[in-house]
Amino acid sequence: SLILVFSGCGESLEEKKAKVRIAVEELRRHPDRVDKIVEEKLKDYADIAVEPLGELFKDKNSKVRYAAARALGALGKSGAMVYLRDARNDPDPRVRAAVAEALGKVKGGEAVRTLLELAKDKNIEVRVATLKAMGNVDDEEVVPTVIAALSDKREVIRNAAVEALKGLGAKALRAVVQTAKEGKGIAKREAQRALKLICERFRAALDPQSEEGKDRLVRRDMCRYLGQLRYRLAVTDLIERLDDADPEVRVVAADALGEIGAKVAMNNLRERMNDTKEENRVRLHAAVALGKMGDVKAIEFLIDMLKDEDEKVRVRSAHALAEIGKSAERLLIKALSSKDEKQRWGAAKALGDMRARGAVRQLIEALKDKSEDVRIAATAALGNIGDARAIPALVRALEDESERVQWHAELALERIGMDAAGMLLSELRRAKEIQTRARLIRLLGRLKASMAISKLVECLQDKSATVRAAAVWALGQLNAPTVAPHILRLLTHDKPAVQREAALALSRMDYKPAREALLITFVTSRSTSVKAACAEALSKLDGRTYTDVELLRQALQSAPNARVRTQALRQ
Repeated sequence: SLILVFSGCGESLEEKKAKVRIAVEELRRHPDRVDKIVEEKLKDYADIAVEPLGELFKDKNSKVRYAAARALGALGKSGAMVYLRDARNDPDPRVRAAVAEALGKVKGGEAVRTLLELAKDKNIEVRVATLKAMGNVDDEEVVPTVIAALSDKREVIRNAAVEALKGLGAKALRAVVQTAKEGKGIAKREAQRALKLICERFRAALDPQSEEGKDRLVRRDMCRYLGQLRYRLAVTDLIERLDDADPEVRVVAADALGEIGAKVAMNNLRERMNDTKEENRVRLHAAVALGKMGDVKAIEFLIDMLKDEDEKVRVRSAHALAEIGKSAERLLIKALSSKDEKQRWGAAKALGDMRARGAVRQLIEALKDKSEDVRIAATAALGNIGDARAIPALVRALEDESERVQWHAELALERIGMDAAGMLLSELRRAKEIQTRARLIRLLGRLKASMAISKLVECLQDKSATVRAAAVWALGQLNAPTVAPHILRLLTHDKPAVQREAALALSRMDYKPAREALLITFVTSRSTSVKAACAEALSKLDGRTYTDVELLRQALQSAPNARVRTQALRQ
């Protein structure tokens, strides 16, 4: 018996070719036996068989050419493409239809392009075969063509398009959903039919015993799609996936049930949430699903998880609570008063992520929390919410003992926007501390608060170089050419930080009269950062990029005094 099994293993290439020639000749004489000949005599020699089969397209008998297309499709080898592409113009529509079917099995970019050509064929049989083949290519490029066929007046074309969309599945999902919602007339109805078939295909793939469902990633993706589509007929199947062997599938199944709002699944979700042996991420997602359905116990479970020692668990819990949204707001506000610092932090974060305007007053109060992390979370939350009521407290937070809190307060005020400008300007007039004034000035610049120009010009004379540099930068952001002469004078300032900001501000204002002063500063400054800023400014003013050597040569030719020219020569 072993001899029989391995008898073909030692065949030479010539012997294999001889067998293929005999089989192809038999196919030519008996084209009606194509399926049997391929299965019994050509399947094991697919690579060798492609060329002799391709030659059959030259045969005068259309039945032979039809059989050649079917055989090449059955073998599914990419090498068949060269023959199939030529055969797309065969005079017999039955052959062209067989070519289309074969292209759906060969696949690949060239096959897709050829199918797109065949989709324009005038023969209905060819178009039907082409549409069906498009359902097998797993390529988004064919989707617009298939969608367009949904509005065809012929039912056979529409049916083929629906079948193709079912085959394309996820690749066509976005277009099918859009057409089902926004399409018109018959196209909308057919898209709705296709969408149901796609959902049923996804539903079938949830079964680990199915061909598609054997792959855990397929089961995961099918759960996700069914949840996004809120396909209620899949609820029972999704409940079963809560017991899937793969935790990632269990996670997405819980998400899907939450998206659908499947209250019938609440007990199953509670089992997952309360199972202490279950992975934390599965428990969290089960709780989120329950929270979306208004389960208070699930929200309390997530809020309790904010106390966990593992930072990843706390962050995930905060994200989960934010995802639940309004249902969790009341309990999260209460958690801002918790004795546990970690829980207060998580509550502030979640409220900010969900943009809970109802929590603004309590978050403002949290800016006084003894924990730096809680104050940071509250500051960031108020910035996310963007409510003007928080402006006074955030301005005060610019003077917090923690620089991190100050920085987050600055970002929060920037996010709130121009509503904050008036109070920032008032605070700038009052503030004494250098860093606070610098932060206020930078904020006014980022907000492009033109109301602050006169005060910013006044700050150019401030005793602190830090404040002066910030004022120069802010005026540059405001792009107010009227203040350019004031900034120009600062190119001779004794502090490099101020000189640098002056050079960059002048370039942002595109102030051409500054060119000579910028060139002189480039030559005379000992600061590399000032030189770089001047070079950048000159390049921008002139609309070209200069090297240092080119600028030094310019100074030698045009500098107004000998001292500058001498320095340029030395450099």
